[in-house]
Amino acid sequence: MQQQWWQNKIILALGSLGAVIFILESVVATLIWPTYQMGQQPLAILTASDALYATGFKGVELIAGLVITVTLVAIWCYARYEKQSQFVMALQQLLLVWLVQVVLWFVWPLDSIAQATLSQGITPRDVVFGLATGLLTITIWRAGTAAGTFNMLSLTNGLHLFAILLLMFHVLEFMVPLFGWPLAGFFDVLAMDILAGTMGLLSWYFMRLAE
Repeated sequence: MQQQWWQNKIILALGSLGAVIFILESVVATLIWPTYQMGQQPLAILTASDALYATGFKGVELIAGLVITVTLVAIWCYARYEKQSQFVMALQQLLLVWLVQVVLWFVWPLDSIAQATLSQGITPRDVVFGLATGLLTITIWRAGTAAGTFNMLSLTNGLHLFAILLLMFHVLEFMVPLFGWPLAGFFDVLAMDILAGTMGLLSWYFMRLAE
């Protein structure tokens, strides 16, 4: 049988590439923009409208988000080919929410750096992004549960663990400023690394299954 495009290891590896890009984002920002304080400031400050390298970071995030999308589509095609209906449905939900998140990152940056550094209470942007994060957590968990029904137990355990950590770090990011602790940026970076790790895990797991 002729190999399908979604069985190509390179296509499936794109997700790992995108994950690495997201993980390196805060590191690169620290190196090229000394005023960025990783522990205190959220990653959103990098793409704020008045940020020094906003255009570059927005472009990099969009590229990373899209290459991960290609891998998610390939995994969805694999699940359809294997007639794993529950997994197909869970992946469709994850893919949709992921695309929404990527679009939100690109079209709705912070208006200014000050918006991230000054306490303004809960903004409409906080609500929308919080809902998107909650939906991502749910869809990652559901994808893990669906994978378990087809004996992909290591994938199930990994996705469930990442879903729990993603939710925990985002809650901590919201909570620590209430106690006056300058650690919101630290937990934001951890949350992004966990989300990137989730996509990297999916990429790595199915890359091994490719012909």
